[in-house]
Amino acid sequence: MLLKKINRAYWVIGLLLYAFFLSSSINDTKQTYFLASSFISFILFTIAILESSRRQYTFFNKTNLVVSVLLISLIQVLMFSFLSYSIDGDLFLFSKADAMVYYVNSLEMSSMKWIDSIRYVSKHYHFDDWGAFIWFSTLFRISTSLMFVKLIHVVVAIVSSLLLFDIGCYIMPRRYAYMASLTFFIASFTAVFHTVFLKESIFVFIIIAAFLAFYRFYYSRNILYLIIAFILSLTVAFFRLPVSIILFGVFVITLILIYAKGIIAIVLGVIFFAIMITSSYTAITYERYLSAGDIDYLIERKEGQAMGGGIVKHSADPLAAFMGPFPSIAIKKSTTNSLYSSGLLYRLLLAAPFFCGVYCVFRFKHKRLYPLVMFFLFNALGVAIAVKGLETRMTYPHLAMAYVVTFWWLSQYDFQRLPRRLSPIIIYGWFVLVFVLSLVWNMR
Repeated sequence: MLLKKINRAYWVIGLLLYAFFLSSSINDTKQTYFLASSFISFILFTIAILESSRRQYTFFNKTNLVVSVLLISLIQVLMFSFLSYSIDGDLFLFSKADAMVYYVNSLEMSSMKWIDSIRYVSKHYHFDDWGAFIWFSTLFRISTSLMFVKLIHVVVAIVSSLLLFDIGCYIMPRRYAYMASLTFFIASFTAVFHTVFLKESIFVFIIIAAFLAFYRFYYSRNILYLIIAFILSLTVAFFRLPVSIILFGVFVITLILIYAKGIIAIVLGVIFFAIMITSSYTAITYERYLSAGDIDYLIERKEGQAMGGGIVKHSADPLAAFMGPFPSIAIKKSTTNSLYSSGLLYRLLLAAPFFCGVYCVFRFKHKRLYPLVMFFLFNALGVAIAVKGLETRMTYPHLAMAYVVTFWWLSQYDFQRLPRRLSPIIIYGWFVLVFVLSLVWNMR
């Protein structure tokens, strides 16, 4: 089974990379703590996927998924929180820029009446930040403890994993739906977003909930689910406007493909795309997220994240938007990038199966997967244009959809439902390429 080969490759490649960069990543106490935390996440992830992959069919149920996500998420969140407190003396996990804005203002809003807090945030911030402030201030009305917020994010992740599992069960066997949800929600980058004081945990929950509502409509034709899907897609605008526009557009395009035939579908699709592109909301999106009024600044930031210029480093950003970001196992400075690495290594291994899945979806017209594929591709393209491929926060919202498509293709391949089989040279060649890409990225 190709899935088992990928899981074993993850274990072997990960060990080699951690061993290779061990000596260069323990020059001081901080680096040692970072490497140890990253390696523990790697071990937890490895144990989870290897143990799950050898289980019988009855193991792949919601109860086991909840237990696995809860235990591994809690361990990682507590470990990362301890790391943050031991080095910086706080619980923001080295991400204070946006986190402090959210924290200070949400704390202030929590002391106001609810309607006054809405007036406050609407007066001082752009509407695609309202969701984060309202979310955090609501939690602060219960408790102002940062650990409480982190634990709530773990609970949100558990619910999100169940929703993603339900989406997967619509289109693939339970084993693969379970593994798609498990590997995404126990990944180290997901645990980091639970730990930092940012909006990604609740943001991704709403996106997944919107997709589940849409799939329930797709299979039941109950219009109530479609209404819920559109309401949730519009709610995403209060967290990140471009993602909301894409999500709404993907649902509309899918409906056109379902109900319209031939040239009519093409015409309607072109009309809707033209309306979306010329809308004022798209203009706002382009100005704020793509051009940002300063192209030189975007290029400068890209070079800073890639640690310089050069062909390899300049190509990293667009590649990262579609395939990564890449795992930064070598510890060079105290940032969350190294804590993402164990999860991102597995994500990189899934890149080739994902694009095989994209090919099969369009080649054999698996329309039920169109919204997942389009959502990923449109988001990834926008992230690449905005020169933000190296920012995990920007790529995170569409990663869950990539996991569903990837594991769908793996199920098709492993159950021999595809017309062609891959030769061992291609499979192991991809594993070698992942190792080389990771090696080059960490040696930059």
